[in-house]
Amino acid sequence: MDRMSNARHFMAVMLALPVLAASAWAQSVDVSLALEPKEQAPGGDVTALVQFSCPSGLHVQADGLTIKLDDEKATAPVSALGPPRFPEPKQEYDKLLEMDLRYFEGRFRAEVPLRVSPEAGPGQYEVAFSVDYVACEADRCLME
Repeated sequence: MDRMSNARHFMAVMLALPVLAASAWAQSVDVSLALEPKEQAPGGDVTALVQFSCPSGLHVQADGLTIKLDDEKATAPVSALGPPRFPEPKQEYDKLLEMDLRYFEGRFRAEVPLRVSPEAGPGQYEVAFSVDYVACEADRCLME
């Protein structure tokens, strides 16, 4: 067998997120991560699926949302193939700020295309991301 056919990799999932004190925000956005496929040969492509779930009355500002590979916490030999892909955000004019605001609410998913290094050896690896966003209620916002 060649190296490509017998060297399948499992990439464990880790999501690096800041922890916010409960007293600072009564409700929070739930963020989870999965990889498709979970195993991949060297040089193969993987998609990181970053799932967000906003409680009722809370939304995430589209323009403040970033997802980046965290090379300090990850062990996986992967690289991003491009920027994260997001669904089309909702848009609403804010009279107080006098500008259009773009946001996500409810459940939504971002996809991050990745490629496993062609030189990757067999083994189990962890993929880690940092996720930054601004979560808002009707009258206040908090950066996470």
